[in-house]
Amino acid sequence: MKKIFLVLLVLMPFFSLPVFANEVQWELPVLHINSHYNPFIQERTFWHNGTLTITNTEYSLEETNIRIRGRGSSTWYGTEAKRPLRFRAEEPISLFASPYQATDWILLANYFDRSLMRNHAAFYLASQMGHMSFVPSSLFLHLYVNGEYMGVYQLTDERDTSPGRVNINWDENPALSGFFLELDTSAYQDGTEGLSFVVVNNLLYDIRYPGSSGRTPAHADYVEAYINSINRALREDTAEITNLIDLDSFVDFFIVKELFKVPEAAERSVFMFIDGQEESRRLYKGPIWDFDGAASNHANSSFVEDPLGLYVGIVNEWFRFLMFYPDFYYSVANRWVQVSETYLPRTIYNLRYLSDKYEIDFARDFERHFPGQTSDDLDYFITWLEARAAWLDYSLSYSFGAYDFWQPFIHHHIYEEPINIFKDGVLLDIMSINLNRTTLVPLSDIVNNFDNFDAEYYYPFVYGAGDLVPNHVLGGEPFLSIRLVAYALGYQVDWHENAVFITNTTLN
Repeated sequence: MKKIFLVLLVLMPFFSLPVFANEVQWELPVLHINSHYNPFIQERTFWHNGTLTITNTEYSLEETNIRIRGRGSSTWYGTEAKRPLRFRAEEPISLFASPYQATDWILLANYFDRSLMRNHAAFYLASQMGHMSFVPSSLFLHLYVNGEYMGVYQLTDERDTSPGRVNINWDENPALSGFFLELDTSAYQDGTEGLSFVVVNNLLYDIRYPGSSGRTPAHADYVEAYINSINRALREDTAEITNLIDLDSFVDFFIVKELFKVPEAAERSVFMFIDGQEESRRLYKGPIWDFDGAASNHANSSFVEDPLGLYVGIVNEWFRFLMFYPDFYYSVANRWVQVSETYLPRTIYNLRYLSDKYEIDFARDFERHFPGQTSDDLDYFITWLEARAAWLDYSLSYSFGAYDFWQPFIHHHIYEEPINIFKDGVLLDIMSINLNRTTLVPLSDIVNNFDNFDAEYYYPFVYGAGDLVPNHVLGGEPFLSIRLVAYALGYQVDWHENAVFITNTTLN
């Protein structure tokens, strides 16, 4: 289980001694970075020399030589006010009594998350759950860069391969080598297909390890073949899937991502690794990453704002299939009971504890970046998490039968052609879209054609893929499952290849 740390980061003028008389008023540690360059105004990928010092904590660190650069994508280019950084020590170091040593560390800015807590909450929850072998640590600190106060940052691990992180080994034989992969739509920008990344089903898998010095085309071919074998098993032979993936890490990864409704769950920051030999060789999920835009904090997705509805189980191709696979589904349902009853309450308690303990420290960050403003975002975030958990509690034990409830939303093809819908023998004039034998129709058409449909009451129970899939394909208003609407109203539903027949069983 990962130990959760809390820290404060600060930077001092170059060559000046990092001593501040007023540091004693802060609870959080202070991290000082000094450099000839201001890292926030350089090119993001520009490495340059500097020093690091940690004070205001029993785990202090004397001046240490490092190299520094920017990191991130939207978090870097989206603002110049508070940007994330990456630093590298000359030799592996332990920070804040970490049980392992590493050279590379990350400072998350969390500028777009005014609670400052979404990444921390996800890391804390995953570390409590314990089925992913590597969960990034989380330490809050004040950061100074060349003497200027930059705010509260979150010190965490780089996602790399080393003891205490993704602990795998290289071999010249691809069938014996470990692999660290990331689903990343931007892999083509700096990489070479067939060497540094592979493309399978139009998805880009970046090969982060082995690195360029140990990676050959044969290694890339092996990764492509392994991912293809998972895709085939998901579609054709589900009995084989547990011989290819580690079910426990997939279950935990899915639950954390689904709970937070992570917007980029199918595009980037989806990490996994291949490890083991012969019969024990599996693909594992993790580490989790990139939650500052999750949990109703994504500016470009109204659906992600809503605590209702399946999300990762639709947009992520593998999880669409896996949630249709009974062993995986029931593993998720059973695991969710443990999460909702034990690990999530612990996480929410931890958020409130940190918020109270470091209230003045966090207020200092807010005054630095949003002067004169106040924020209740942490309360909003916690309220959203609790509402999201309540929806998952209900939907994973739905009265129709939990597994049957999810099936319509999670299969693999979206057919854009409409199918005919007959109600009591009459063809309805309704636009429809078919999500593999699940006919989704606009909410307004349901209200117009079912006099006894109370949208406010039934909407949460038939929401599912509703707002997501049709908007992705067509745009416009929310769509709901006509089958579940009919079931909820007591109608009998009969499927044919290109038609759905809905019959009111109370009619003579």
